[in-house]
Amino acid sequence: MESADRVLVFSYADFDPLSGDEAGEKVLHVGPLRSPSEASSGWVRRFPERKLLLISLGTSDQNQRETLQRLCDVCEQLDVEALVTTGPMIRADELITGENVTAIDFVNHDEVLPEVNLLVTHAGHGTVAAGLTYGVPMMCIPFGRDQDFNAHCVEALRLGMVLDQDTDSAVIRQTIHDMLNDDALTQRTDEFARSLLAHAGMEDALRAIDQTVTSA
Repeated sequence: MESADRVLVFSYADFDPLSGDEAGEKVLHVGPLRSPSEASSGWVRRFPERKLLLISLGTSDQNQRETLQRLCDVCEQLDVEALVTTGPMIRADELITGENVTAIDFVNHDEVLPEVNLLVTHAGHGTVAAGLTYGVPMMCIPFGRDQDFNAHCVEALRLGMVLDQDTDSAVIRQTIHDMLNDDALTQRTDEFARSLLAHAGMEDALRAIDQTVTSA
């Protein structure tokens, strides 16, 4: 990075350790490398009067099945509607769900996140970035890789909380209840999302590349 003429970081500036003066003028944060998808899963809400949870613990195998089932069991005991995405590694029908919990292998995050009140996530960068973009509070349950760092960034920004994989069901249930009723948390995540409207994006990335190539 030190030898590069220009460094583009595909994350938000407040979410990256290179943000601030130490990043230098050659470093530009341009937000996550993602574009909204128009794909539809066909999922329809069954309890629109209840608060909505999206539970997404990643698409690769990180031994998350037990945690997913525990989250399903917890949500069944709460006055919420929960949508659980399993990815390709776990069959949705392997999970035991109550009437207020729907398990599905895939859902377009851009389709549902505008309605979501709480995102329960493994804290992969892509899912966290989507949560930040839509201003959704996050309960992070990291399993490894970059997820611990991402989860603690969310917590440091006061946009969510971090729990361990082996957290007791009663603690998970109380944490979900408290987060759903934390108006200050909801306001902070909404304000963070609105602040991103002025954040550099793909056009700025292309402009920086063009300027770097032209001046070389």
